[in-house]
Amino acid sequence: MPLPRKILLAVLILALLVAALPLLTVTKKTGYFTLTIELDVTEDVDVASIRYLECWRERHLETLTQQGAASGFEEPQKIDATHHAVTMPSEAEQGAYGLIDKYMSPDYLLVCYRRLEATDDSYEFKTVRMPPGRGDRTLKLNMR
Repeated sequence: MPLPRKILLAVLILALLVAALPLLTVTKKTGYFTLTIELDVTEDVDVASIRYLECWRERHLETLTQQGAASGFEEPQKIDATHHAVTMPSEAEQGAYGLIDKYMSPDYLLVCYRRLEATDDSYEFKTVRMPPGRGDRTLKLNMR
């Protein structure tokens, strides 16, 4: 005996919903990449005082530099006298079947440093746009 048309339609709709369910899921991942910084500094910059802080959006830059202190800034992992390495955060979102693929990393690198002739604990700040891409990157930092 054949099934009534309404039952067949309900089974078909249910099967389509089950097949489409993975399209609604998004996997979020957090990770890190290494930013290698090639230093080009003048002799009056205290290289040992250089600290770094990632900044995700431009509107946050002013707030971070107004504090006037190096709180939150991190020391680099030194490679040699002219290169620093910093571990930077990243985020990714990926949907089923690769339909949603989004990669996010900080837009800016905020650099905090002192001058050798500085008599107080004042810091200077420099903002550098993060190089685009995914994975490890290299940035040339000109402090002249």
